[in-house]
Amino acid sequence: MKKISLFLIALATVLGLTSCEDEKKPKFQQATSDSFEVYEPAFANQYYELTEKGTFEIVCKSAPDFGAPIAPTVYGAQVSLDPSFGKFAEIAAENSASRIMFKDVDLAQAICKLLGLTKDDAGYVFTSAMKVYIKPTCEISAVANSKVVAKNYCTLNNVMPYFAIPSPKFIYLVGAPEGWVGPSAGNADHYAEWRLFEKDEEIGSNVYYGTFQVDQGSAMFRFYTSLTNWDTDSYGSQADDNAVDCALDANNSYAGPMVKGKGSFSFPDWPGGLMSIRVDMNTMNLSIAPAN
Repeated sequence: MKKISLFLIALATVLGLTSCEDEKKPKFQQATSDSFEVYEPAFANQYYELTEKGTFEIVCKSAPDFGAPIAPTVYGAQVSLDPSFGKFAEIAAENSASRIMFKDVDLAQAICKLLGLTKDDAGYVFTSAMKVYIKPTCEISAVANSKVVAKNYCTLNNVMPYFAIPSPKFIYLVGAPEGWVGPSAGNADHYAEWRLFEKDEEIGSNVYYGTFQVDQGSAMFRFYTSLTNWDTDSYGSQADDNAVDCALDANNSYAGPMVKGKGSFSFPDWPGGLMSIRVDMNTMNLSIAPAN
């Protein structure tokens, strides 16, 4: 009986110590805007021209209080052209510290978005600097819905943006379907109809799609990433400048590897018609199929 009592006392002591330790552990609490402020930048009134590779820094006066130094914290910002922030765009920070570094290109894209510019406005030129309002944000990456926005904003009074809406990249189909016209800058108008594009929702993916009329007996081609000359930026079936015959499956489709070189893909069994082409420049793979 005495042994049982001693065991229960020991167990209670351990549980008590565990409970005390749990109480001492830092616990997450949702931060509020009151604990998060930002300084006005020293360059707030200076003329600041955004560039593709430029960066700028916003310094926080105080960091959000999450109740404990829980990591990792992720900083960002809301960008607005109106101090009410009735409409804003969000940008990500380049670091996770109270001295927050941002990319110029992200700010330029946010401004273009707020102005309603799209890729169809390519060539748009900004003629004057503008005022931009920025509110830092912070969240705990491992905690859902933990984002908090600073209670104040800073102002950049003379920002000169540039058109920064991302547009789909493209490559060129060069071969029998288009007539083997030389891939040179002087033939850019000809090749405008022989481009494969990234999808709008996949900008930056380096995966290209196109659909072309390819007649029977004309299914021989390779791909170029620029219109420079025959020997530069060519991708095909092999390095040597000789075509490789490729067999189609029962559905008149094909999938296979691609390399940097001038060896064309040749599909002697292609029956003719619209051909759907997908080129993945990441995995260096080509796939073709009859277009639906």
